[in-house]
Amino acid sequence: MRTRTDIIAVICFFVSGFAGLVYEICWIRKASLVFGATTLAVSTVVAIFFTGLAVGSYLCSRYCQNINRPLRVYSLVQICIGVAALLSPAAFSLSENIYRLFYQYLVNRFFLLALSRALLVALLILPPTILMGTTLPLFCRRYVTNERKISLSVGLLYGLNTLGAAIGCAVCGFYLIPCIGVNRAIYMSAILNISIGLLVLVSQWRARRQEETMRQYQSFDIPQSRSAALTTTGKIAHYRVLTMAILFFLSGFAAMGNEILWVRFLSLLVYNTVYTYTLTLTITLIGIVLGSMLTCRFMDRTHRREFIFGAAHVLTALSVLAVITQPVERWKTVIDAQQFSVQIGVFLVVLLLPAILSGLCFPLAIRMVVAQPSLAAVGVGKMSAINTTGGIVGSLAVGFLLLPWFGLQKTFLLTTLIGLLIAFTTWIVLEGTLKASLRNGMIVLSSFAWLTVLLLAPVKLPADFLAGEDVLVDYREGLSCNLAVVEQTESHTVVLTIDRLWQGQDRKNHQIMAAHVPMMLHDRPEKICVIGIGVGQTASRFLLYDIKQLDCVDIESKLRPLVCEHFECAWMQDGRIRFIVEDGRNYLTNTQNKYDLISVEVGQVFRPNVACFYTVEFYRQAREKLNANGILCQFVPLRSFGSNEFCSVIRTFLEVFPESILWYNRNEFLLIGSVDRRLKVSHQRLEMLHEDKAIAKDLEFAYWGGPEEWLNKRDIFLSGFLCGPNDLKTVAGRYAVCYDDLPALEYVTAEVGRQNVSPEPVIELLKPSLQTADVILDREMDIAVISKIRLMRDKNLKNVLAEFFYSLYLDGYGFSFLQKAILQNADNVKINNSFGNAFALNAQYDQAIKYYTEALRIDWQYYKAHRNLAYVLGKQGIFDRAEKHYLEAVRINPRHARAHKELADIYFKQKKNDKAVEYYQKALEINPNWAQARYAAAMALIASNRFDEAVSQLKQAIKLAPEWDIPRQALVYITRRK
Repeated sequence: MRTRTDIIAVICFFVSGFAGLVYEICWIRKASLVFGATTLAVSTVVAIFFTGLAVGSYLCSRYCQNINRPLRVYSLVQICIGVAALLSPAAFSLSENIYRLFYQYLVNRFFLLALSRALLVALLILPPTILMGTTLPLFCRRYVTNERKISLSVGLLYGLNTLGAAIGCAVCGFYLIPCIGVNRAIYMSAILNISIGLLVLVSQWRARRQEETMRQYQSFDIPQSRSAALTTTGKIAHYRVLTMAILFFLSGFAAMGNEILWVRFLSLLVYNTVYTYTLTLTITLIGIVLGSMLTCRFMDRTHRREFIFGAAHVLTALSVLAVITQPVERWKTVIDAQQFSVQIGVFLVVLLLPAILSGLCFPLAIRMVVAQPSLAAVGVGKMSAINTTGGIVGSLAVGFLLLPWFGLQKTFLLTTLIGLLIAFTTWIVLEGTLKASLRNGMIVLSSFAWLTVLLLAPVKLPADFLAGEDVLVDYREGLSCNLAVVEQTESHTVVLTIDRLWQGQDRKNHQIMAAHVPMMLHDRPEKICVIGIGVGQTASRFLLYDIKQLDCVDIESKLRPLVCEHFECAWMQDGRIRFIVEDGRNYLTNTQNKYDLISVEVGQVFRPNVACFYTVEFYRQAREKLNANGILCQFVPLRSFGSNEFCSVIRTFLEVFPESILWYNRNEFLLIGSVDRRLKVSHQRLEMLHEDKAIAKDLEFAYWGGPEEWLNKRDIFLSGFLCGPNDLKTVAGRYAVCYDDLPALEYVTAEVGRQNVSPEPVIELLKPSLQTADVILDREMDIAVISKIRLMRDKNLKNVLAEFFYSLYLDGYGFSFLQKAILQNADNVKINNSFGNAFALNAQYDQAIKYYTEALRIDWQYYKAHRNLAYVLGKQGIFDRAEKHYLEAVRINPRHARAHKELADIYFKQKKNDKAVEYYQKALEINPNWAQARYAAAMALIASNRFDEAVSQLKQAIKLAPEWDIPRQALVYITRRK
């Protein structure tokens, strides 16, 4: 019968699990700010956290037999954990200063830097985590007292503590951090630890009968030396205990390895945000609780423990394979779903069953090596240490060796194969109640099921998920993300994506202005730092100017070689460049280098560890790395921010850079700041727009129009200026400053995700504070020029709304949004072209021609309008004009396969068969897997009496589209004719 003291202790045990997960999440976040958000840095923190748990479990197992009052020790442990946690925020701040001292000497020495980081993290979190590791063995020492209920007692205790951890994870990740901040969450948990320690201590002191209970409990003990090994735990044979230790190590290896792989796999289904880790860990912990609670009741009564342990690992392996081998078509309804309920459903489908099976295995494994309740604490402590050590090795091996070497799919196969080997070894070595024939049959059946799924798997990970409806050109599985090069089907634009998010393309875009604008605002910048290089649209433009050094910092080591293979990369050979693979924030915090200009090119604020580039702490760190008169330039993505978040970012920026301006750059405004120098554009720098041939040529670019809106014109360039420092202060008002400790911006943007937030509130907010560029020029301007600049500036802002409505139209929200878009900006080339498409689809060709012609009037180089106009003219039989526009389309974009094919169709209709064959071949050079183009080429070859070539094209068309009967019929016809 349990006393009031026992009830209090068990409740406190639940609460300590809650606090432990709060620490884990908060310490990982704090460590990523101090030591960087690279995969190695974060994994080091996680590995040391679990190392502490393993060491604590092992040490407690060594000495717990000599502990007569485990709850008293537990209470002291909780008080010590709380005190250590209270000191941890200050300790992290101190470690940051120590880390900075030697960072400059070790930044180019990978292993030494990693070792120093690991040592500092160990000093910070090993002491409290070692103490945390003692709690489960201590409770087992106190409450596992019945030989017939060992599994039940261990399972209930393990499940109860894990349930507290699951709730702690969810509460911390979804509520505490965004609402009260990281440090306060730590302090709150520390107070919980100290409180439960004091509560248990007081309840022990008040329970007069506890001494008698403990004496009765001690009568069950078997004398044992302090150095007792795991092999002495009761009546279990030595070889069985040793085998289970090895198998439990491998079980931890496979389980934690799969956790790393699941995070990467889930990034193929839902976009990675601050919620991803919380959801993953919470659902995993809930599954462990269910597995532990649902199975512990009958594990003491069954003699098939070895069979169940093996079967659990077989089911885990097969369920993992069953999920990862589902073809991408079956995931299409949930991929990138915006509804939170759908996202939770995806996480449950992927994670829950393996987690339940994992929860089943822990109490089962303990029961397989513990025969007497008095030795439960020893067994739990040592087996927990072994399993946790396996998990540490598994997570590090998978994250840093197996994933980079073998890729996601092969690594999944390896971890599931380990699961099968655990099961087979258990059945062969430990299972003694089943006939050999039955065991062998289960092994053969399991192996056959695993091989069948493997051989019949229709999916290739991650390749099948990276391109969507477009064509995957190449990809790399980096340490922390999937990088892909994708060719868009319609435009044949080559795009770089990171975790399926757009990062840049092979055609000039607005990213170039993040270099040109700040370079015009600084008179003589010599040393420049770019954080985040993408495909180099921004970084390469700095090299057009007379600079001495360009440092390009990016967190992903595989990015640069991939960009070199598929994008223009001659600029990377420039001797002024230095490439640094490092977390950009960590580099700026700790480097001793100073710069004249820092450009922050990180994108998608809702991604993990991106919002920390918008906090006042980051801006202060960046300010320290600027030379006198230095400036910082940063994107402000309107589609990710509501008006409140926009104002908070402006307010935060102004806290550190009071002399700041806001500049138009399509949907990503530029925020450019200086500490004490009023930003000005000198007449001399402006002259470079037309006097410097390289810069003038590069700025033959318009945000939304044609040559009339090219940015190498002084008035067009200056129309990008929106607000000066005084006006920005008015806009910012008294909105909240963004801090590292209270990362509200990260959570708000994660809730928004990739949804298009209307920029209209921000535009309306800015309108009263808008200025013209004459306030930042060092010379007076003509009133007529100022008026022209003002008109262009207003049109730019209207274009922000136009493109927002246009994006809604493209997302399928209806033609009315396209009408709203053109009302905002009738000179937007893309919108006019889309109007033409809308009319062409309804066979209203006269209206379609009108809008295509208007698009080409604005920008004759817009190849899409040439192709679309040619197509409509061809439908009407106006072949001469159609040919002219098709030729223009393929001249401007030689890789437009559809334009080549349709031009060939025009020639074929006019019986110009040789010309038709020529352009069919060009289309197939661009897209060799186009069955329809091969069939059309075959028809033109037949008309030219080139039957052998036609047969070859038809055979390839049949191979590419076996369900298509027409090429097969044509092949029969040619064969008979020959």
